Amino acid sequence: MTETYKEYFDYCKDQYQGEFYGELPLEDLTVKKYSKGDPSFKWPEDYQSKIKNIHDYCKLKIEKREGLFDPEHQNIIKVDDYYGCPEVTELGNFFSEYLEKNTYNCYSIVEAVLIYESLPNEYNRSSWMWHYDDNISQQLKLMVYLNDVEEDTGAFEILANSRGDGLAMKSSKIGPSTKTPQAYEGSRIPEEDIERFNGLGYSSYKIAGKAGTFCLFSPNCIHRATVPKKQPHRLCMIYNFRPYHEKEISKVSKSFTKSWSNLGNIKEYDIEASASTSSWGPSGEGWRRVENNNG
Repeated sequence: MTETYKEYFDYCKDQYQGEFYGELPLEDLTVKKYSKGDPSFKWPEDYQSKIKNIHDYCKLKIEKREGLFDPEHQNIIKVDDYYGCPEVTELGNFFSEYLEKNTYNCYSIVEAVLIYESLPNEYNRSSWMWHYDDNISQQLKLMVYLNDVEEDTGAFEILANSRGDGLAMKSSKIGPSTKTPQAYEGSRIPEEDIERFNGLGYSSYKIAGKAGTFCLFSPNCIHRATVPKKQPHRLCMIYNFRPYHEKEISKVSKSFTKSWSNLGNIKEYDIEASASTSSWGPSGEGWRRVENNNG
């Protein structure tokens, strides 16, 4: 019987029958940036062509105003329909398998794929404020740049120390029925505390890079979006990962991988008595979906 997310994670590790190299253990991971050619990462041979195909697919959707969600949004353009681009699934599987072998030591799934283009705006709210996501601590995000991103074209910004480590806040989510008070109400960080963290050696760092650059990070690290000042605006794809208790042939599937239009609350999931008796999951079992707002 599992009642907490940690117990579920331990259960997932018990079920795992794959290899584990442990190159980037979960407990050591805050923020990790990878640029093309980085020898510390084994890149797929056709990685850049996959990135280009995804980019071209998404730009065509944006230009034709097809397959979008909430097209009147003033901050970002959300590409909802990614299913016609097989490279999205192929890279999702690749990254998920990397995490299984090097970070999780258990099976994993892609819980959501979110693709969007940043827009110039004057709204200092929501993701454009310093914040952390307050996700379950075992959930991870991987942001891939689909075009070249400079500091003033909408680069992702984090708080990091001189070693490049991010500053992660403790999750309030212990189990589906157990929560602790948030470190910051609404998970937004006031400016006076950002200044305090600056005094402790953390400073703002904008992640720039060529198309294909990606950032693997805990969503509980302090971060924010930035407003593009010039073209081309940042176009990025975010994979949301979480541990899972059995091996899936594909880690990306319409049956469990969400997009903008059916996102719900991906910051937590409801744990039933056991994996074999629970009511929702990739194979018709697993972990029940929670339909709250994704704040």
